[in-house]
Amino acid sequence: MNRENIYGHHKKLNFILTAIRNFSIANSKKLTDIKVLDFGCGNGTAVSYQIAGLGVLLTGIDLHQESIEFAEANNPFPKNAKFIYGNEDKVLDSSESFDIVVYSDIIEHLNEPQRVLKKIRQVHKDSGIIIVAIPNGYGPFEIEKFISKYLKLEWLVNKLFGLASKCKKMIIRKSIKEEKQIPYNIQCKHVQFITIKSFRKLMENVGYRILQMSNGAFLGAPVSERFLRFEWFIDWNVKVADKLPSQFVSTWYFVCEKMK
Repeated sequence: MNRENIYGHHKKLNFILTAIRNFSIANSKKLTDIKVLDFGCGNGTAVSYQIAGLGVLLTGIDLHQESIEFAEANNPFPKNAKFIYGNEDKVLDSSESFDIVVYSDIIEHLNEPQRVLKKIRQVHKDSGIIIVAIPNGYGPFEIEKFISKYLKLEWLVNKLFGLASKCKKMIIRKSIKEEKQIPYNIQCKHVQFITIKSFRKLMENVGYRILQMSNGAFLGAPVSERFLRFEWFIDWNVKVADKLPSQFVSTWYFVCEKMK
């Protein structure tokens, strides 16, 4: 596993995997008997493959066809993981039910999160949990994104780093082997800006209660990520978030249980 990044990805992944293991223990259920839905799984590399590595029965679903094709073609766990192109209606059509539903950095992209979560709830077992990772809608990440967009900083930084990369290749005069391009749905923007209060209300409206909450990373957005790649800073960034009030961090993680 690569080292941590400024977004606290490994911290988030560890939270998700620990929640699944804890569910297995609490319900005296073998990991190999647990069905997990990763809703909005993308290309599978960030979260899905690692969840499947636990041995659970994983279904990943996403609306970005290129990402799903990549996830399926490169699936390292074909015996217990599958990937489907589609939306919440496709999940309902499958007639499967799930013990755990993972929403990792997806709710903020949904135009109608309450409607989507209510539909997925229909295929969520009564004893099940959902695991959610979301950005603080008014935290450092979203503030930096807003400023960067207004001042066009992200565009400028990408251009400068792209130019620097080309110059480096010309100077060292080495042919660099092209790496396989991993598809990302970069067109899918944030349309929900969530607070803890609004998240709690959303969960109550769709029939869930919050069991556990944890802070993710303090800082971290595309522009700062380009410059703040020092290992000491990245480690500090995820650790200090645990000591800060939740409203001052960039990301949150939740475990919620289904109410009967």
